[in-house]
Amino acid sequence: MPIVEKLCELENHDEINGHEVNTCIDEVATNRATRSRYRKELEAAGVLEPVEDENSKVLFYRFHVPFKI
Repeated sequence: MPIVEKLCELENHDEINGHEVNTCIDEVATNRATRSRYRKELEAAGVLEPVEDENSKVLFYRFHVPFKI
């Protein structure tokens, strides 16, 4: 779970912008093309919760720690 560990290092878990999520993923992923897949997997697992506007555009993410570190 290296991506989750990187996300845990962020200061504000209530409002993480997409750039911060991408940076965390890029630090542990071997291939940048897999960034979208990793983000979708984290969303499906309930670790990242996208917060959208009325047009379904993601404004930011909320991070839910899946385990105690």
